[in-house]
Amino acid sequence: MGLFDLWREARGSVMRQELEDIMLRVRNANESATRAYFNNIYQTIGPLKEMYGNASTGERKALMKQSRKSADQMWSSGDWPSSLGLGISLLNVESEYVPGDEAAFVKVETDKIIAEAAAKFE
Repeated sequence: MGLFDLWREARGSVMRQELEDIMLRVRNANESATRAYFNNIYQTIGPLKEMYGNASTGERKALMKQSRKSADQMWSSGDWPSSLGLGISLLNVESEYVPGDEAAFVKVETDKIIAEAAAKFE
């Protein structure tokens, strides 16, 4: 296993911590906030998966950077439910391409959340 592989597996551990943080923040959200959270997931997951899957490594980095910037702007403007929803979509997309057990855990858990979001809006 090379150094790059070790870094990517370590990224999985960070992703798991990010997922746990989001889940703690969403846990006690009211109905309106929960709806905005799931709506953002429902609206963003398809386009993000398509763009990320078709992108080069450099394009993927740029997409993640811009998307995280958007999430930060949502958070700063008070739209924290949408910010957290975008966070779930980003974790799901990235976890598909990161090796290791932690990333696999994030993928499985975010897939469940995405299915829940889809069930609410389809």
